[in-house]
Amino acid sequence: MDWNTLPNFLAVTALVAVFASLLRKPGSDLRLGLVAWALIVVHFGAVMFDASGRNLAATLVRSLSLDLAGLLFLWAAVSKRITFEGFLGFCSLAVPQLAFIALGVANVQPNGAYLALALAGAIVILPAIVFWRIIHAAPRERLLATLACLLLAIAILVVVRFDSNPWDGADSIFSWLFLGAAVLYWRRYQRATAGVLTLVFGFIAWGLVWPIGDALAAWAPNLHIDAADWNIPKYVVAIGIILTLLEDQMERSTFLALHDELTGLPNRRLFEDHLASALARARRSGTQVALLAIDLDRFKAVNDSFGHRAGDEFLRVVAQRFQRRIRTSDTCARLGGDEFVVIANGIEGYADAERLARDLAATLAEPIRLRSADVFAAASIGIAVFPENGDDAEALRTAADSALYVMKRKNRRGDRLVSDALAPNRPAYRN
Repeated sequence: MDWNTLPNFLAVTALVAVFASLLRKPGSDLRLGLVAWALIVVHFGAVMFDASGRNLAATLVRSLSLDLAGLLFLWAAVSKRITFEGFLGFCSLAVPQLAFIALGVANVQPNGAYLALALAGAIVILPAIVFWRIIHAAPRERLLATLACLLLAIAILVVVRFDSNPWDGADSIFSWLFLGAAVLYWRRYQRATAGVLTLVFGFIAWGLVWPIGDALAAWAPNLHIDAADWNIPKYVVAIGIILTLLEDQMERSTFLALHDELTGLPNRRLFEDHLASALARARRSGTQVALLAIDLDRFKAVNDSFGHRAGDEFLRVVAQRFQRRIRTSDTCARLGGDEFVVIANGIEGYADAERLARDLAATLAEPIRLRSADVFAAASIGIAVFPENGDDAEALRTAADSALYVMKRKNRRGDRLVSDALAPNRPAYRN
């Protein structure tokens, strides 16, 4: 037993426990990374068990667990969810690599077997990464990435000295896995924060462990570096992951402070800020601003008939339709329940605001599918225009709410705002 490896084993085990606890928090998606770190624990366990490096089974476990961990880091870098397509991509990468490493551990001859697997990596595996990661990229980007991956495969073949040591090929596989993880994590986040930079730097350092070790063995054989020092990049990566998670949590908290959690639309606080800014711009430029107060009709019936989960989905779909209809310069917010509001900047009078209201109502003409039923949405919309109906935010909101109340009374009598788009007697849902 190599007891010098025990501190690393215990430290990484503690990290796995930390990541497992973070999985319980909403919005955390660490499953792939958690499995990867669990495999690193297995790796250290095998290293600790095989102090001499002569135990074939322990060497196989330590090598295969490290390779699988690197592949899982790649998967985690390109996908936040575990999907069937991602699993197929993972298997297409893992099977030839694991076979290559297993042959090297067992010192299988002839060397043509290694060459065949390396060629499989060049022809099948690396282009699969390209297809998996940037399937939606532009053709030029796809071509450049494919060429880069093929050059990497050729580099692996050059490094593998088939007449001497096939383990050089395994080391190069480990190296490009973690260097690839650095590239993909940077591509995923694309922000120069402390967490992301630490994470990317940690993966780069981890990937360079093998080429640096080989270079020192060849050019500075008398230089001794403690085995524990080579494990520092692993902890740098762990620190980077934790910092990145904290940054994501802070960003999410900031977003939720200003946005509705269900629909992602601005909430009341951000709406009031946008309205104040819109009115200030309108005063300076002498333009008009419309405020549309929107209330969904018969939403309670949807909740009662299909349940609150379906009601939440109903509100999300309505919010998406409203958001697609307004301009980028406008604001659509959810104030709570089934209450929405739209700020339309730079309109040309009440008629322009009414056209927008008709368009918003018309987006609800298509049914919403909930639990094998077609649910129809309908809305009452009250309109107020600055400065005609109010010269400040409070007066404008009061005018819009009053107009909404009048419209709801008309709608109860069947006199809808958009009679051609929303039939007054249409049922709330249709099977």
